[in-house]
Amino acid sequence: MRHKFLIISSFFIVLAATFFYLFLVWRVSSTLAEQTLYQEEIAAKVGSKSISLFVENLGFQISVFATRISIVSPDPVNTPNALKNFVNGMEETPLTGIMLADSQGNVLYGFERQGRFGNGEDVSGREYFKWAKGAKAGDVFIGDPITSILGLSKGQYIVPLATPVIKGGQFGGVLVAPFFVESLTTKYMDQLKINSNTRVYLIDENGTIIVSPFENLLSTNYFDYIERLNVKADVLRLALASKKSGTIDMELPDETKEGALTRFLIGYAPIEVEKTHWLLAIATPASNALASLAPLNFRDLGIIGLVFSVSLTIAFYLDKMLEILKRKPKGQRKTLRLKIVKKS
Repeated sequence: MRHKFLIISSFFIVLAATFFYLFLVWRVSSTLAEQTLYQEEIAAKVGSKSISLFVENLGFQISVFATRISIVSPDPVNTPNALKNFVNGMEETPLTGIMLADSQGNVLYGFERQGRFGNGEDVSGREYFKWAKGAKAGDVFIGDPITSILGLSKGQYIVPLATPVIKGGQFGGVLVAPFFVESLTTKYMDQLKINSNTRVYLIDENGTIIVSPFENLLSTNYFDYIERLNVKADVLRLALASKKSGTIDMELPDETKEGALTRFLIGYAPIEVEKTHWLLAIATPASNALASLAPLNFRDLGIIGLVFSVSLTIAFYLDKMLEILKRKPKGQRKTLRLKIVKKS
């Protein structure tokens, strides 16, 4: 009887402590994950708004600038100075520079933050030039990310904004103001990170990655990329198609771990400018987001261990008392009871 009591007591104490600990860890982990997702969604919405405002403002600025006489009727003195002043006036933005091409696609003048670049380059094959030939005054084109072929930014990843130059009701050329993708990241996206392991991505409407902390992913279609690794992209496709912000909790390849599947907590928000649709996504590995629980887990284990030790000590004490009572003669135990009644 004595050993049964001790074994059963110990079993239930261990079971209760284990259940309590697991429930506590699960509840706190769930709450922290929800808080991280909420913070990321808010950050994505703020970042989305900042980027939208920048692109909208830049588009408006160049559409107005394209009507200036120094742009409509360019000359070697006034036009370069006007372009330089335009760029210097937006030095607090990710703007890379600005350039003017004629109706044949030949670059006439340009200015970058690093200084002037030479003319004579042919941009007639660029998508923005083809668009500009049929566009109206005031229209703005936001291109897909491309590799620059001009000036000191040549070879770097840029997003072009373009507007047509109309002279006498006819197409007279195109004004292009690109911005560095890297500068966009530094200006508006780095500050959105929840911690040092948070990754910020910008994806276009086709699923192509515009901004990524991993260079090998730039200009890659992310849906194709993860499906090659046998990861379903349905949830991400729905997020990209959505016009609302949201959160995702799922496993995705982690480029820092050679593509191993890792649980990520993701907040996202759409960016809508003109006819362009992008998705801003902020992703944090769950292990990093929940790292702050480690001290709490150790503390809880200590508390549970203390409760277990005290409970076990009490169980041993009760077991010892039962043994003492069992060894006493029946008459003595009866007398003891009588005395106890009498005193009470």
